Amino acid sequence: MSHLHLNIGDIVLTGGADRSEGAALEGVLRKALQTLAEQLSARPGWNQADLAGVIVDRLETTPLTVDQLLQPGGPELLADALLDAILSEVR
Repeated sequence: MSHLHLNIGDIVLTGGADRSEGAALEGVLRKALQTLAEQLSARPGWNQADLAGVIVDRLETTPLTVDQLLQPGGPELLADALLDAILSEVR
């Protein structure tokens, strides 16, 4: 199995999260990015060579609420939204 390398410069969340939710959202983001990497690696025919040179300056997902992200399955929901956004950029 080949490895896929993702380089993410910045992640910006916009919305109404307060400080107490900020720490929880960090864990959500970490899990979502791990899940996203697993999803990309598992896609048949995708490898580093297939995506060489693909650069996305800005990637936006469908809007998700803080409540959606913090509920069980929130990281997976975000990972799915990120995957959809990435796929729409590379098609």
